[in-house]
Amino acid sequence: MAKSFQFPLQKVLNLREIIEDSRAIVLKRSQAKLLQEKEELESLKEKKNTMLNQEQNNGSTNGSFSLRNIKISMDYISQLNDTIAHQMRRVRQTDEIVAKDRSVLIEASKNKKIVEKLRERRLEDYNKDCRRKETSKENEIAIRIMARNDWAGNK
Repeated sequence: MAKSFQFPLQKVLNLREIIEDSRAIVLKRSQAKLLQEKEELESLKEKKNTMLNQEQNNGSTNGSFSLRNIKISMDYISQLNDTIAHQMRRVRQTDEIVAKDRSVLIEASKNKKIVEKLRERRLEDYNKDCRRKETSKENEIAIRIMARNDWAGNK
């Protein structure tokens, strides 16, 4: 019975698979964070648009504007603009983190793929060697049978 194929770098391959999986998890988390930040940004923009529409409707409905209400609305809109600008910076920063995490995952995948290709080549070589040895044994058996038949025929 021939011994089974054993890849000498199997532990390295296993480790690289674990690293790739952990990098994929990190990327998923950062992508989820980016989505959350974008949703927050959209929510803030909706608040601003709602406030602007509400102020426009209040002015056209009443026909009169209170300076106090206008001042409060403008302060709130200004505050929303500042918050939106801050949130946009957070989205950009999170997007940069996602890009970095993606490149780290790609590098981990490349490193794993290198060892996988090496494993595949070694397995091919092992299988070729096994087929060669099997063919050699079959040839030897065939030669022995022919020699035995020749010996038996010459008697």
